[in-house]
Amino acid sequence: CEGNDVTVVCYGKMTSICMEAVKELSSRNIHAELIKLGTVHPNDFSMVASSCRKTGRIFFPEDVCESNCIGSQMLSQLADKECLGTHIKLKNLGPGIVTQGTQAEKMKE
Repeated sequence: CEGNDVTVVCYGKMTSICMEAVKELSSRNIHAELIKLGTVHPNDFSMVASSCRKTGRIFFPEDVCESNCIGSQMLSQLADKECLGTHIKLKNLGPGIVTQGTQAEKMKE
């Protein structure tokens, strides 16, 4: 998916969730560019950097531990290459490994 409002980067089992999120954003007139990483190492940094420069925003949802995750590593690379704007917020939504379950089950927790 190509968009100009936000870049969404995903890999693995988060891909289907991100695809649904991009559809939902589109229904709200927010046009997201979805980038699915084929591998986490090496990753396609140039594609992510190009998209981030275009949209000015990046969202990197992951279902892994909060420290040293791929999103943090990529944001560090983007900052080093001056691909990010001045208003950057890195937000981790929880400690440790995220438990599995349906969205409805997760909302009950």
